[in-house]
Amino acid sequence: MTKKGINRVTISIPEKLDLKFRQKACTKFKFKRGWYGLAFMEGMRLWLNKEIQLKQIKESKRDFSLLSSIPLTNENEIEQVI
Repeated sequence: MTKKGINRVTISIPEKLDLKFRQKACTKFKFKRGWYGLAFMEGMRLWLNKEIQLKQIKESKRDFSLLSSIPLTNENEIEQVI
């Protein structure tokens, strides 16, 4: 039985990847209770944050390209507006 609000997930990953992950995770979390889950959640959060940032960068580049397609005004046009 799992805690309320906590999902139990079963995944299959390459053995070497799991071993490297466990080595780094146990070093960081010192084999504290739930260390593997804590490390996995941290990895998931980092990945999600990276994906969100990449999306924001792509959107800002798209917005910038839209702005750069607007023709620049010359000084005479600016003076007419003022």
